[in-house]
Amino acid sequence: MVNIFCFLLLLFFIIIILYLIVADINECSTNNGGCSQTCTNTQGSFTCSCSSGYQLSGNGLSCVDINECTTSQHNCAQVCRNTPGSFTCDCNSGFMLNSDQRTCSGEIIAYLVNVCNHRPFKITIFS
Repeated sequence: MVNIFCFLLLLFFIIIILYLIVADINECSTNNGGCSQTCTNTQGSFTCSCSSGYQLSGNGLSCVDINECTTSQHNCAQVCRNTPGSFTCDCNSGFMLNSDQRTCSGEIIAYLVNVCNHRPFKITIFS
């Protein structure tokens, strides 16, 4: 009787140990796995990833902003301004941002003379 009890107890512990080895623990369910943005549970582990405009830092947990203005990831005609997770384009003084939000139009200044009073006046046209 003792031998059967010991055998069943040993079998019980083996089953528990196998369950703990095989069972996946979702590390992402607690504190997002320590990831600053996205945690993906995998069998026996997890991985962190970042939203567009961010990259995973060296610690594998934190996401840092990508400065698109210092890379070729922008197509601003004149001025690039980095923003968290993205960028915006701007124009130098005397230019105006076009509707494509990337290119700029310059101003053309023309001085005309009023034929009635012969005084000059300025016309500014964006092209």
